[in-house]
Amino acid sequence: MKLKDRLKKELKWNSEEYGILTPSIMFFFRLLQFLPFQLFYGNKTDYYYKELKGKSTLERKEIAKKRAIFMEKVILSYMAIEILMPFIYENYLHVTWFKYVISIVLALRLIDIIQVNVNMILFDSIRTEGFNRITKYTRAILLIIWNYFELILIFGFFYLSNHEALKGFSTWTDSYYFSTITQLTIGYGDLSPTGNIRFITAFQGFVGTMFMAFIISKIISLVPELKEMDKE
Repeated sequence: MKLKDRLKKELKWNSEEYGILTPSIMFFFRLLQFLPFQLFYGNKTDYYYKELKGKSTLERKEIAKKRAIFMEKVILSYMAIEILMPFIYENYLHVTWFKYVISIVLALRLIDIIQVNVNMILFDSIRTEGFNRITKYTRAILLIIWNYFELILIFGFFYLSNHEALKGFSTWTDSYYFSTITQLTIGYGDLSPTGNIRFITAFQGFVGTMFMAFIISKIISLVPELKEMDKE
């Protein structure tokens, strides 16, 4: 689906039942889907959704499985890059452009992770009125947890690439340790941010707390389904 067509589709959403604030925030997060990465694989996921129309239950499950496998390949590719970044970066500390290019790529991935989860948790059920929910609760929980660890790796690279602003920094592992304790809101005080990096740590704390709320909400929403399974 072309960008123009996707934007028109979003703007056609009926917002009369939800006032102004909810549709405005929802539209903002839907717009974040039109990032370069999302434009690449977003069209692919649209293809799978189109294939669901007019299919039997068995066929719909098979198509949903193909879509899930495709998305997991995308996520694994990102994870591989995020894991390798500190090792690659150690050999390219003197190359300024490399730091900025990777920072932009990971920043886009960070935005993508946030918009995907916000849309999935808050807005997709509103837009589709509960229809076409092909993501199972268990898989959704695992993906959110996976994204939670991705956030630690992404922010860890941000701290590594700006390690001069991290008081107490000695090796590259310190940046990922600091990212972990920041996201968990522990804060031992052995490492502390200075300058503009403080705003990044504050943002990570907020995003980490939000994702923890997402994980808990998904687990709670899974309880009724488990109760139904127990009855059977």
